[in-house]
Amino acid sequence: RIHVKGAMTPMFTVYKLDRPTRVVIDVPRSRLSEALAGHEAATELVPNTWAVSRITAQQLDDDGPLVRVSVTLARPGRYEVTTEGNEIVVAVT
Repeated sequence: RIHVKGAMTPMFTVYKLDRPTRVVIDVPRSRLSEALAGHEAATELVPNTWAVSRITAQQLDDDGPLVRVSVTLARPGRYEVTTEGNEIVVAVT
């Protein structure tokens, strides 16, 4: 499970990309926290678990502020994206 915490209940879109298989979450009208925003291209986390090989978060400002979170799957699997309060929760199985 991956938790993306926000300041308020998130509005977001989710889609899947292939090669490599990724779950992408776009959160419009949002900004990365100060701790993550200092990186030039994207913040990258490498949990290297059975289900997830990499998580990236980046700030985009083309048509207004947007945070894009990309979860790269380590192998074919299923995923579910839900909200819990102010968090987006990605469950990968």
